[in-house]
Amino acid sequence: MARKIKVKLKSAGARALLNDPAVASLLMSEGQKIANHAGPGYEAVAGTRGQTRARVFIGTETTEAAIDNARNATLLRALGGG
Repeated sequence: MARKIKVKLKSAGARALLNDPAVASLLMSEGQKIANHAGPGYEAVAGTRGQTRARVFIGTETTEAAIDNARNATLLRALGGG
């Protein structure tokens, strides 16, 4: 019979990892790939690093892209969800 493994995370260590500049850089790189896949008029913007994690927001730059996203769910499709 297999032994049960217990994992205990230290929240300070997890917070440090999620706020690490390397993680923020990786998120920005992936966000840029998604924005490029969505097409012209879409952009990836690094969010301010909060107390809990680094963030990247992907949105529209132009009115045409906003209309395209509303009609076709372009960002969702660029993520692979549609």
